[in-house]
Amino acid sequence: MYKQYFNPVSLIGSSPYCKSIEVNDISVIKTDERYKPFIEVSRHQLFKNIQEDKLEIILDIFGVKRNNLLITNNKKNILILTQPLYWDYSITDSELVSMYKNIIDEYKDNYNVYLKPHPRDITDYNFLREDVTILNKNIPLELYEIAEDIEFDIGITYDSSSLDFISCVKNKIFLKDKIPLTNKNKVEK
Repeated sequence: MYKQYFNPVSLIGSSPYCKSIEVNDISVIKTDERYKPFIEVSRHQLFKNIQEDKLEIILDIFGVKRNNLLITNNKKNILILTQPLYWDYSITDSELVSMYKNIIDEYKDNYNVYLKPHPRDITDYNFLREDVTILNKNIPLELYEIAEDIEFDIGITYDSSSLDFISCVKNKIFLKDKIPLTNKNKVEK
């Protein structure tokens, strides 16, 4: 069954019943003239047009409650998206935690700090609970965005594509541009 879905023998979309192929971002698609036409429908557009009853079902599956996330006070909000960088880069778990802790320490006095661990991140961040609100790592970030009227003044990540795909963050900071790490899987030519 795996091969049927992930190693198709025929060209994707080649069925006579396929009229078009919908994607979230057409810029990353390698096109082939044999493909049916691609139609770009952004995630934001999909979420905006979702029927309320369907949205409630999705939120219920993940256990997301509406208007239950943000702390209400006069502080601004910052979102930190973690990544298990120790898998691909020459960085230890303790160095990674130290990097996130430094960011938290820099912002915690003036911001409500929210930490969203990556789903594959196995680091236990519970020791940071005094300074941050830790979001459930198993809930897609996009669901938080559509479940609530949330807005973050700053979003920080090393290089997570999630930050690219959400519109509830005003200022997006990618640490990859400021803190280059050595990729331990890079093959030298």
